[in-house]
Amino acid sequence: MVVAFESFALIMYALASLLLARRFISASGESSQFIDQLSHSWLPVIFALIAIVLHGYLLMSLFTQTQAPDLSMVNVASLLSWIMVITLLITTIFMRTIALISVSLAFAALGVLLMLINPSSYTLTDYQAAPMIIHVMLSLSAYGCVVVALLYALQMRYIHRQLKENPLLLTQQSLPPLLGVEAWVIKLVLLGSILLGLALLSGFLTIDTMLAAQHAHKTVLSLIALGIFISLLIIHAKWGVSTTMMLTMTSVGVGVLSLGYFGTRIVREIILI
Repeated sequence: MVVAFESFALIMYALASLLLARRFISASGESSQFIDQLSHSWLPVIFALIAIVLHGYLLMSLFTQTQAPDLSMVNVASLLSWIMVITLLITTIFMRTIALISVSLAFAALGVLLMLINPSSYTLTDYQAAPMIIHVMLSLSAYGCVVVALLYALQMRYIHRQLKENPLLLTQQSLPPLLGVEAWVIKLVLLGSILLGLALLSGFLTIDTMLAAQHAHKTVLSLIALGIFISLLIIHAKWGVSTTMMLTMTSVGVGVLSLGYFGTRIVREIILI
């Protein structure tokens, strides 16, 4: 049953992503017109909602199982992709643009695919479970926010370049105002920084191994990433930042945080599998 749900969620994510991406691709022909009609209907939205619900159910069953939560890197990455989709959907309601939804749905499809082909497990003891789950959820929520902020920063850079090179092209594309995208980048970086700070605080208060040899690099890299995000917020508030600097600082912060979160696990669970 789990495999069937995972397969169906994967298909729904893929169809929704492809149909939404179709809105930004021009083509001719009768079959193309039919696909265009499907892409501009409510069908991709329905597919996406079905996939999100199924994905959430699968994740809930993994993280609330009676033995111990399954915190393999695959499942953590899948949870992260699900958080990214939810975050982007919420911001889309306010920005009224779907330019990045297709990308996030593709990431979520990849997360479900990894669950399907590599169902490894890394469970926690009962002693570790409660504080660790809080720490992990805060950490992943923070990571989801800053990754979505990075996607918006990339979109902001694209809009800025188009304004310089071909401003008339923007009138033919469903893209939001530049200042509106910039505001959401800052809001998401701020929210991610708060959640990351809470994650680190919860870790120091409840987990004894935050500075142990096996976890010290994660703690240090997370603190560095938090410093980068806070620096971006301060510089933006006092002096303002260019789109290039905002994209660079966000990218570096997300890169450092990714290295801390997944660097060791990628080597242990994928490269050395």
